[in-house]
Amino acid sequence: MSFDWLFISRYALLVALCELIPIPVLDSWVANLVRRRLTRVQLVQHQVELPSADVRMLADAGAGGCLGILWSILVWPIKKVLRTVLFVLQINRMVNVASEVAHRALLVHEALEREVVPGDVVAVRAAMNRALARVDVTVVDKAVFSGLALSRRTLWQAMRAGWSRLRAEAAAERRADAVGAQDEAPLPPMPEELSQALGEALHTPGIEAELVRVFRMELEGGPPHAPGP
Repeated sequence: MSFDWLFISRYALLVALCELIPIPVLDSWVANLVRRRLTRVQLVQHQVELPSADVRMLADAGAGGCLGILWSILVWPIKKVLRTVLFVLQINRMVNVASEVAHRALLVHEALEREVVPGDVVAVRAAMNRALARVDVTVVDKAVFSGLALSRRTLWQAMRAGWSRLRAEAAAERRADAVGAQDEAPLPPMPEELSQALGEALHTPGIEAELVRVFRMELEGGPPHAPGP
C-alpha cells in the first residue's frame, strides 16, 4: 500500500490548527485525539487492531508528565502572546507541527508495511523518535513557506471552516468510534485546498527516503550508515 501524502495532509492540517485553540492544555489534548484518529485510520487501512494504549504510544506528541503539563500551563500565556505579536512564530510552529505529524505518519505506515506493528510499540516509537531527531526536515519547512501563502486571515478562515471536522474527529476518537468513510472524506473546500497544497509541499522524496532508511536502521538496532553508490 502506497503512502498517501494528500490524505495524511488533512490530518496534519487539523492538528496544526489546534495551535489556534485559545485554552492551555485543551489545545494539546484535542491535538492528541486527532493524532490518534489518524493512526487508527492507518491501522484500519492495514487491517490491524491495537489497544488504545498502543495507539497513544504511536500517535501522541511527546509530553513531560505532570511537571511537563504544569510547565506548559505556566509558559502558555507567554508563548501565545509572542506568537500573536510575532505572527511568523505562529506560522513557524504550525508548519513544524504539520510536518512532524505527516512524517510520523509516514513512519507508522512503514512500521505497518514491515509488520513490526502489532509488536513492541514502545520500541517502534523510540525508533521513530530517533529517526525524526536524526533527519533534518528544515528543507520541508522552507518548501511549505515558499509554496503556501500563509497569513493570519488564511489560517483563521481554515480554522472556522474546518472546526466542525476537527471537533468531529476528536470526539470520534474520544468515544472510540469505529473508523468510517467520514474519517477519509475531504475537508470543507477552503481547508481542503490548503491541506492539499500542504501535502504537495511536504512531499519531498529525498527526505522521505532518508527518514525511512534511518528508521529501518533504528528498528534493527544499528547506527545508520551512508547509502552506497
